[in-house]
Amino acid sequence: MPTGYADGAKVYREAYGRGLKPDPELWVDEWSDEYMRIPRDTGAAEPGKYRTARTPYAREPMRCLSPAHPCKRVITMVASQLMKTQIALNWIGALIHMSPSNILTLLPSLALCGAHRVVMASNAILMIHNPYTWAGGNAEELRRVADVLDQAFEVIIAAYKAKAPGIDEAELRRMVNDETWLTAQEALELGLADEVGNGLQVRACLGQGTAMARYRKTPKALLDQLASNSQPPVDGPATPSEPPAPDPADATALALMITQACAKAGIGNLVESLIASTKLTSPATVQAALKRAKDVHGLCVPARLPELTAEFVTAGLEPDAVRARLFEKVVGSGKGIEIDNSLPPADDEPEKVKAQLPNPSSIWAARRQAANKGARP
Repeated sequence: MPTGYADGAKVYREAYGRGLKPDPELWVDEWSDEYMRIPRDTGAAEPGKYRTARTPYAREPMRCLSPAHPCKRVITMVASQLMKTQIALNWIGALIHMSPSNILTLLPSLALCGAHRVVMASNAILMIHNPYTWAGGNAEELRRVADVLDQAFEVIIAAYKAKAPGIDEAELRRMVNDETWLTAQEALELGLADEVGNGLQVRACLGQGTAMARYRKTPKALLDQLASNSQPPVDGPATPSEPPAPDPADATALALMITQACAKAGIGNLVESLIASTKLTSPATVQAALKRAKDVHGLCVPARLPELTAEFVTAGLEPDAVRARLFEKVVGSGKGIEIDNSLPPADDEPEKVKAQLPNPSSIWAARRQAANKGARP
């Protein structure tokens, strides 16, 4: 019998069911469009609701940073004041909302010079050192690389001086040359930090002990802390074995896999290079080569040098080696760097069809011919 009142049990069950329903899994760019808001007091040109469509080139990095994406490392080569900070804020906000977990954010010391305020944890360490790279080639090429490193050194000095004008330049150069590790209080006294905050506890750190040990003056306490969290080494190096000859049927399938993956990723010009470099030995080899080719392509295109992608892929260079080559190519050329915020060119861009202007003579001739065909004999 209708009473005119809502069914309390039904309302409860519906609300309870909605509460049990998990939140939808969103990519970071989708989450940003839905939830991110840019405050007005940040000086942003367009405060308010964040829109990825305003910077479409930021969509792919945010997609790769999403918890559901298989990517484990994202590297971007982007001009300053373009998208990096906002991507990081979007990513951290999405993780807090959809995948709560511990987050460790590391900022290189040189990047800190661009911040308007630096708050350094009381147990943090700031290290300043000379620019470092590795190179190969003849004497002329090595001299050019050395000149680039000298230029980078002067850029580092200028950046630190801009952050802390009170530092004596001769002392600053000595500290950079000597690879100096500064405590939070020492960085504050020099002007490289603006405030010392509370100490932070390191929960976990994987794979950084070896990298830190390469420096000359790494504090022993830091090495001990990293070593305590590292995994035990594997006993003995693995002995490489000669890969078996691929089966013709498998080779055909792997070649098709390379062709389809390259077409999907927009790197169809790399099919022959990948087939030659992998020799179609196994699916694992092909997958690793495809991932490396995509990474190399992702480095060459933002550097406006997509024509070098095939050369690097054929040589089997890793992304770190490609970065060094591109750095030398772009900075060491002596022609300066052009900052262009437009989208980079695509390798497989379809050919544009150019429209032709109408030809009055052709139109008149076609009309007369049609009229003649319809005329009586």
